[in-house]
Amino acid sequence: MNSKRGFTLIELLITIVIVGVLAAVAVPAYGNYIVEARRADAKQELAKLTNIMENCRSMNQTYLNCLGGNDNTALDGSLSSDVSSYYAASTSTDIKANTYVLVLNTKGSQNRDVAACHTIGIDSNGVKFSGTVPGGSGFSVTNPDPGSCWR
Repeated sequence: MNSKRGFTLIELLITIVIVGVLAAVAVPAYGNYIVEARRADAKQELAKLTNIMENCRSMNQTYLNCLGGNDNTALDGSLSSDVSSYYAASTSTDIKANTYVLVLNTKGSQNRDVAACHTIGIDSNGVKFSGTVPGGSGFSVTNPDPGSCWR
């Protein structure tokens, strides 16, 4: 008896189509997951820096020089290497004696994030915002996080 074993061409093509469909769904979903995970890292970094700012003010009665300076250069130098690979301190970062605004902008592959989340930040009042900076045009006090980037 001469029986042949193996796959037919049709079986092989069906398998290739199934793998292709799974890959077409999985790859974009994974990319979105990575972008959201990096945004979570940036939010955690901003929370950590907020703690540093508040601790510094409690000891020195000022926010000035809490990060080694009072502008975006000081904020950039305070970011961890993981976060600084995908976010840069915005020129909107502002540190004064009694108030501060820490702002990060996406860079590189993190620019794939939703547009409303390209700018995220927090201020000395604990307001977490995205999209536009407090005091800037388009900023809404009633909805400071229109992209739900902090959820």
